[in-house]
Amino acid sequence: MTSIPPFNPGPMFRRAYAADPAAQCAWRLVNEDGFFQEMAEATRNGRPALEPGQARLARALPELQADDETARHLKRMIGRMARQVMEREGFVFEPGSVPISEPILFLTAAPYRPRT
Repeated sequence: MTSIPPFNPGPMFRRAYAADPAAQCAWRLVNEDGFFQEMAEATRNGRPALEPGQARLARALPELQADDETARHLKRMIGRMARQVMEREGFVFEPGSVPISEPILFLTAAPYRPRT
């Protein structure tokens, strides 16, 4: 991945993404090669894609650790971001969620599988 394609926030996140520098930072972060490689490796190991990136997200975006609706909304948006990156890179979303083994930001996250 070299250049970052635009995020498609959909109607639920459009206004928040446009106005929130933290959301834009999150999009850049989940598009970093290293972040994607961690998501892909977690997926290959049967783990949720966002599991290994939680600490990096928490360091870059401390506001995610708040227990409020703004943080919850941003976390949901990050889930949408991860899905777009994973699907763009050849993975398929599996409906449902998998518990995170060591929760930092997320209790559960979506699983993916390689596209066949």
